[in-house]
Amino acid sequence: QETDFTPFLNIMNEWFARDTSKKVRAIKRAQGMAGKHTAVHPLYGYKKDPDDPEKWVIDDEAAEIVRRIFRMTISGKGPYEIATILEKEHILCPSAYLAERGAGNRRNNEFANPCRWWGTTVSYILNRMEYMGHTVNFKTEKTSFRDKRRHLTPKDSWVIFENTQEPIIDEETFQTAQKLRKTGRRPTSLGEANPLTGLLYCADCGARLYNERGDNGKGQFRDSYACSSYRKRTSDCTMHFIRTEVVRDLILSALRSISEYAKANREAFERLVMDTTSDRQSQQMKESRKALTDGQRRYDELDVLIQRTYEDHVAGKLTDKRFLKLSQQYEAEQEQLESELKRLAAEMETMQEQTGRV
Repeated sequence: QETDFTPFLNIMNEWFARDTSKKVRAIKRAQGMAGKHTAVHPLYGYKKDPDDPEKWVIDDEAAEIVRRIFRMTISGKGPYEIATILEKEHILCPSAYLAERGAGNRRNNEFANPCRWWGTTVSYILNRMEYMGHTVNFKTEKTSFRDKRRHLTPKDSWVIFENTQEPIIDEETFQTAQKLRKTGRRPTSLGEANPLTGLLYCADCGARLYNERGDNGKGQFRDSYACSSYRKRTSDCTMHFIRTEVVRDLILSALRSISEYAKANREAFERLVMDTTSDRQSQQMKESRKALTDGQRRYDELDVLIQRTYEDHVAGKLTDKRFLKLSQQYEAEQEQLESELKRLAAEMETMQEQTGRV
């Protein structure tokens, strides 16, 4: 009921809600920095380990659908086409699948069509790095406890812990799928897309070349490429028209020349490939070595910070709560750095092996 104290009670309630929100956020932050999953429910394709609920293990039935989605993407199918195929085959959508097993955010909902797949759902699955066996935290956030929606954070704010669970998709398959999605090579009413679509660029302005297919108005089939910036009027570039069959003839001619040279000059060709690969890997090795040095320096700095924090705590300069919070943050950062340093060391070793296998 409305009383003279209602405004004060509202203020107290506001403070209480805000304080609770800060505590929950701090706990989630510490949990995420320690490499633990911050999501309540596992991602579609995984389930909780019966022996350790904080760990994810592969759900074989759902994982096979995930693998199939990636295979169809690599074969040239788009998200909406994949969604249509899955729906026609009466495969439960992720929400309905999880709800059937008493999991997920919609386990208490009723589904009018539990096999209804959306293209956005397929895209969501294709974007998840977790399927490579990684834990990715802090991808979204809420601006305040009043905010009911989660907002995407910049990618450099994500905290990634590699190899925290068994992968469903290997890294090569994941990266290939991402690359093919960017090229926009999708079957149309005219058949399969040209294999060069998304890979040709204008020599002058650097824009992608659009593939144009259809009737040219004279009863003849037209299949050619043209500068996209010219088509969209985003630059002063010219049309730069070229027929697809001409591009293919040029590529075939180049491949034949390389093959003939390689057969006739095997040693010289091997040296050429070795030199080209060495130059590229030399730059990569230089960058990796710098990252390794910087990471090791930061790791050593954290050792010093942890020691100083402990000394300040013993001397009574830090409260137990503050000491625990700082210690957890430093140790979580060290764990992440340790994982990154191992990855960089393995990457450098692999590059050295590749040079020897050229």
